[in-house]
Amino acid sequence: MRLAAKAAIDEALLASMVMVPVARSDPALAAAEVSRADELFSRLSWIEDPASFHDTPPVLESVEIDRMNRLGLSYEHLRYESGFDPKGEVPGRERWLGYAANHTAHAWLRRHSDAERPWVVCIHGFGMGTAAIDLQAFATSWLYDTLGLNVALPVLPVHGPRAPGRRSGAVFMLPSILNAVHAEAQAIWDVRRLISWLRSEGATRIGVYGLSLGGYTTALLAGLEPNLACARSPESHRATSPIYRTASERFSSEQRRSARASTGRRPAAC
Repeated sequence: MRLAAKAAIDEALLASMVMVPVARSDPALAAAEVSRADELFSRLSWIEDPASFHDTPPVLESVEIDRMNRLGLSYEHLRYESGFDPKGEVPGRERWLGYAANHTAHAWLRRHSDAERPWVVCIHGFGMGTAAIDLQAFATSWLYDTLGLNVALPVLPVHGPRAPGRRSGAVFMLPSILNAVHAEAQAIWDVRRLISWLRSEGATRIGVYGLSLGGYTTALLAGLEPNLACARSPESHRATSPIYRTASERFSSEQRRSARASTGRRPAAC
């Protein structure tokens, strides 16, 4: 019975990532923006030095926290002002800033009273970003209760409560692929701010784990954020407990290549 329930949760998770309706593409707009971006990124050396495209965000100091309980799980809902502003010349900036709900960053927390316990930051996949899905998909009961870890689950830009409409992630890559550039830049900005807050709360060991789209974000983050204890993403999309047992292993060569290609820097080792 327990395995059947777990299988049902996994199927629902996969459906949430695969079947999310997305916004309509605009081929003419996308072609024009990509052409302008190619010239701009080359001129400013962001292609040769990708890390220079990502500014270091300020330390997060002001947050709002509500205590929640859903599906028998107690957790905290953390909110803070993102403060992300796309670089002025990059195409699609005004469109991205027009997504008002996206200006507020969100995260779900499950933490023990001992803030110095190791933290794992779990970054969700495309179409996720709600507490009901994320807390189950990342097996937070196992991470929190069995392993005794503190768990933080940030919500990616334009997902969940940050979505401009009812469809989580629908505008992440559309109507132009430049949306994805802004989305990933903001994702890194927001997660780094969250990590800075965790450290200010006493965290000394922080690892990152990403699923699907969150796996790419994890690789990118590992090339930019110093002093991570580890960073990991699974080979498949199956959110099952055994994958977490590898979280303390070293990066695979494939992950190192991915992070280096994204940022031009070697990722932190586990």
